[in-house]
Amino acid sequence: MREKYRKGGIGAVMDEYERAAAEFKNMIENISDSNFIKIVDTETKDDDCRSVQTIVSHVTNSGFGYANYIRDWYSIPKNSPERKLLTKVEFMSRFDNILPTHLKHLKGNGNILMKKFKK
Repeated sequence: MREKYRKGGIGAVMDEYERAAAEFKNMIENISDSNFIKIVDTETKDDDCRSVQTIVSHVTNSGFGYANYIRDWYSIPKNSPERKLLTKVEFMSRFDNILPTHLKHLKGNGNILMKKFKK
């Protein structure tokens, strides 16, 4: 758990985001490889909801997609990994990069969320 917290409302949101992400990753780490890829919903029409693997791939790909929304707003070129079905090892690696990517864009643009709300 973090001992020093970020300042302000946005800082509090990012602290909670970091806590929830760590909890989510820990939960996925404890799922066996066979259960990670096992199709548990054969009837869903949403391909992102068939297994733990498809869910975490969607979550991870979306995390980078949200960073792209920030990039678009500030006309920054997009730079995301390829969207694909991830192995458990790939998930662990990519998931660890989502929060730092968001923080880099938020910090690098002078608290861009506050600037947007002041417009």
